[in-house]
Amino acid sequence: MRKMKCVALLMAMMIFTSTITYAAGFADVGGFEWAEGAIAEMDSRGFIKGYEGGIFKPSKELTRAELVTIINRMNGLTAKKDVTFSDLTESHWAYTEIEKALSKGYISGFPDNTFRPDQPVTREQFATIINNLYELDDGLQAGSITDGHLIAEWSKLAIERIMANGVMQGYPDGTFRSAGKITRAEGAVALYNLIKSGLKARETVGSGGAIGDDSNGESIPGTGISEEDQVIIDHLKSVVTKMKSRVIPILTTDLQVQSANIIIDSIELYIDDMDYDISGDVQEAKELGSRMTDEEKQTFKNAITGNILLKELVTLNNKFQLLEY
Repeated sequence: MRKMKCVALLMAMMIFTSTITYAAGFADVGGFEWAEGAIAEMDSRGFIKGYEGGIFKPSKELTRAELVTIINRMNGLTAKKDVTFSDLTESHWAYTEIEKALSKGYISGFPDNTFRPDQPVTREQFATIINNLYELDDGLQAGSITDGHLIAEWSKLAIERIMANGVMQGYPDGTFRSAGKITRAEGAVALYNLIKSGLKARETVGSGGAIGDDSNGESIPGTGISEEDQVIIDHLKSVVTKMKSRVIPILTTDLQVQSANIIIDSIELYIDDMDYDISGDVQEAKELGSRMTDEEKQTFKNAITGNILLKELVTLNNKFQLLEY
């Protein structure tokens, strides 16, 4: 019941944020509405580039060379390390970027002394590379994916973490398809999710972080609150703080402000008493949302997604598996 109430509350917040239209920066991304916004944002920040003729090739498989180039740009990496791979020469367009990636240590070559720069990246390789570089939290269990039994042991923790942090998602049929190739559109979405999450790159890259905790939901000593509930409370407290300090000050209409205040008040009551019935608040927020113009809804979305960490909302979605952002 607590989970359903919490999700309903977040649904009230996100009801205004379901649709947004982006100007097409590339001529061939019009049919990729789910990725168009991320591609536009990554392009505007200079992290990704298209091809001659103003196209992006969203369905093309993302290569190892392309991935390290984007990651390096996102993190401003400049230090380099000499490379000695048998299949890589200075004439390759990404030679310098591969030197930077190796210097940081988030990717390596293969046992046969090759790097295979033009080889497509699989979804499990992508997850592992991101987990190597970024400080990801634990959360989701691979068993909740219908094809979790097909995930290689070496990538299981990385996939659990990358989904728990909202960087990657599974497919509508419940699969993750770890061995499948990741496309340029999918890569753009995942990397933009990474930016929105506020996750930071590790200062020192090692094995990808510690093994996840095995507390099994036990109560935190001296509080009587389970670790599971404490995560929910911490995230909601952060949402309230950011709604008050960042979101409300930039809202421009009475309907937006009223809706935000209803959500804040309801979350605060829920934090104080996790058995609090928020159904009335949800209905009131929905009613206000239905009276907003499309422009009001869009600016409300921008205010929320631009100021609240994606992880704080998506962690709850992944845990309860009831929302889809």
